Amino acid sequence: MDDAILGSVEYAIEHLHVDVVMVLGHTSCGAVTSTITSAPHGFTKLITDKIKEVIKEEKDIYKVVVINANNSKNIIKKSISMPNNVVVCAAIYDIKTGQVEIINE
Repeated sequence: MDDAILGSVEYAIEHLHVDVVMVLGHTSCGAVTSTITSAPHGFTKLITDKIKEVIKEEKDIYKVVVINANNSKNIIKKSISMPNNVVVCAAIYDIKTGQVEIINE
C-alpha cells in the first residue's frame, strides 16, 4: 500500500463517489509465497519486505493473505478521510473456486 494506491482510492471516494472499497487478496498469491519461502531481490523485495513487517513469524500462506489484506484495509481507513457512508472491507478471492470470502476482523 503506497501513496499512489491511496491516491487512487481517495480519488474514487471523492470524485467517483464510490461507497464500497474492497481490498481483495487472493489465494496462490506470488508475493505472499515469495515472502514466506524465498529471498526476493530487486523491486519484488520492496513488496515482500512490507508484507514481512506485518506478518511477523506467520508461515501459513492463507493466514498471511488474510493478514496482508486486513493490513491494507486498515491503512486505507486510517489514511483517508471519508464520508460515513463509505465502507472499507477486506476479502479473499479463491482462484480455484471463484468464491470471495469477506474477512471479518
